[in-house]
Amino acid sequence: MISVPEFPASVLHIIPRLSLGGAARALIGIARHSSQSGLFYHSVVSLSPADRRALDLALQAGLKVLPPSTTSEVVAALADADIVHFHYWNSPEMHDLWTQPLPAMRALVWSHVNGQHPPHLITREIVGSADMFVAANPVTLELDSVKSLKSEQAGLILCGADFTRVENIRAEHHATFNVGYIGAVDFAKMHPEFVAMCADIDVPSAHFIVCGTGKAVGTLKRQALALQDKVSLEFLDYVEDVRSIIARLDVFGYPLRESNYSAGELVLQEVMHAGIPAVVLPYGGAPHLIVHGETGLVAKDEKEYARAVEFLYRHPDERNRLGRNAATRAKELFGARNCAEKFNRVYEHLLQRPKAIRGDSSPDLGAMTEVDAHSSRGAALLLRSLGDAAADFRASIFEDPGVLEAEARISSMEPAVGDCILEYWNYFPADRHLALWSGLVLINRGRPASAAAAFRRAIEAGYDHWRAQLYFARAAKAGGATAEAVAALAAARTVAPRPAAGPAP
Repeated sequence: MISVPEFPASVLHIIPRLSLGGAARALIGIARHSSQSGLFYHSVVSLSPADRRALDLALQAGLKVLPPSTTSEVVAALADADIVHFHYWNSPEMHDLWTQPLPAMRALVWSHVNGQHPPHLITREIVGSADMFVAANPVTLELDSVKSLKSEQAGLILCGADFTRVENIRAEHHATFNVGYIGAVDFAKMHPEFVAMCADIDVPSAHFIVCGTGKAVGTLKRQALALQDKVSLEFLDYVEDVRSIIARLDVFGYPLRESNYSAGELVLQEVMHAGIPAVVLPYGGAPHLIVHGETGLVAKDEKEYARAVEFLYRHPDERNRLGRNAATRAKELFGARNCAEKFNRVYEHLLQRPKAIRGDSSPDLGAMTEVDAHSSRGAALLLRSLGDAAADFRASIFEDPGVLEAEARISSMEPAVGDCILEYWNYFPADRHLALWSGLVLINRGRPASAAAAFRRAIEAGYDHWRAQLYFARAAKAGGATAEAVAALAAARTVAPRPAAGPAP
């Protein structure tokens, strides 16, 4: 007989990092509204140091924030909780935790990524790590790994925005036609031709507002300066009170790159709630929140995106209609309260099940020796997280024929994959494979000094193949360290007389 906990039951949230991003905000919104039912109380563990501002928001919502702790303390917290709610995107912290000996628990995984593209894939290991897998966007349910689950093992719950941030917005008078982008200013998510797409929009009074922080800010500003005769762009840093920005907007222009990882898109929910029509591209999770022609516009490509914005400028009545419909849809279907109510039902269902222990999920690279696997645990975890998309990384580890071509591809992978490699290396700084791959990413990004430091770390950690010395030599030379480059090239030649044969990054 199953022992069902008495209410209120405890829900422990596990998140890679409690930040100001959409996943953490969705978590905080669930906790705030779910606890109001009196059925559940919520706590959270941030596996990496929490952002101070996000921590304050969590405490204001009534969340108990457990302090940074050792793995053993996290495991003990898992055992104590009635329900464990994992918030997933590909992070070394989460995958490291999942490969520890874990206690019996009732667990659910909620994916904050759509799972379509590396590195944020949804593998069978991920969906099988819990009693229930919950998608945050309909597109995730179409993945083969998710479709393999039984109906009672998978569900859909959209992330819920905190609509108190966008209530009672009064439009601010402005002479220009303002198109806004709010969110991560990073080419891992936003379209790399964002500025050119803005310049292609034929609206005489068009003014584009970019609000947010990220690695692409400098590039966007340089591109905007080069096209200043064709496009008017305004750059704002992150702001907590988005009402002041939304009040200035006529249209929300949200073109994301084809390989973006978006799922819940809280900011899209917020602008819809405020009655601002959005124009998006058909990539990732964003288009699945919009009913094309009813609550916004989904453009099929970059050219059509520009024409859609022009259409809304020339048809203000249609713009207003879409905005009204968007607000109605957001209030009925989106938001933290709706999200929490759905999760409360999932929590109640999970409480009817006994706690269970998952099987051993330690990383396995087959041909790697035990010593090698142990010293490269971080690389093993990264490969495991990438599933079938890890072929080039395996070729690098096992030095397959074509390894130079594989490492050339690693160096130029999508920005999100490169970011993920760097995150894993930061978490596993002694891992020689991650150091090598990080060097490849950094040299491709035009950071030769940082790349040289990464290659040096790989060599110091035992990467004694001539390729590491060759890459180090090239990075050192590009960074102006000529003497180091000559020494590294000489070291490479002692092992391989002709190391430069074949392509390399």
